[in-house]
Amino acid sequence: MVIRALQPADFDALYAIYSDLEVVANNRFLPYISRNRFEAMFKDDQYNFVCCADDGEILGHLAIIGSNKPRIRHVVSFGIAVSKRIRGQGVGRQLMQHLIDYCDNWLNVRRIELEVHANNEAALGLYNTFGFELEGAKKQAVFVNGQFIDILLMARLNGRS
Repeated sequence: MVIRALQPADFDALYAIYSDLEVVANNRFLPYISRNRFEAMFKDDQYNFVCCADDGEILGHLAIIGSNKPRIRHVVSFGIAVSKRIRGQGVGRQLMQHLIDYCDNWLNVRRIELEVHANNEAALGLYNTFGFELEGAKKQAVFVNGQFIDILLMARLNGRS
C-alpha cells in the first residue's frame, strides 16, 4: 500500500467509497449525495490523501482540515473513509499513521481533534490506539437511520514543548 496526494482521477473511486451506506452512517452527509456536492467537499483549505493498493486501486481517503485563523492554526481535524472491501485490513491504520506524521513533522500541528459517532466502535478503537483522548460528548447530536446518536469529541496533542 502507498499513500499519496489526491488527484482528480481519484474522484470516481472515492465517490464509490463515500456512497457506501456504512460510510454514510458514520459521517454528516445524507445518503445518495450528488456527484457535484461530493466533489465540492474537497476544498483548497484541506490536505487530501488516498491510500492505494500496489495496482493503483483506491482503498481509502484522508482529509486533514485546518484553519487560517491565527489563533487556531496549530489545530486540525480530519476525516477518514475506507473501502468496504478492505475494512479491517490495516488501511485505516496506515491513514492514521500518515495523519500523525504529516501533522507532527510537516504542518507543525500541536492538536489534532475529531468528532466520532459514539456507536462507531472500530473507529474509537483505532483512535485510542493513536493516543486520542476523550474530551466530551454532544448528546443526541446526529440523526442516523431513525435514531439520535451522541458524538464523542476526542483529541491528541503533539508532545513537543
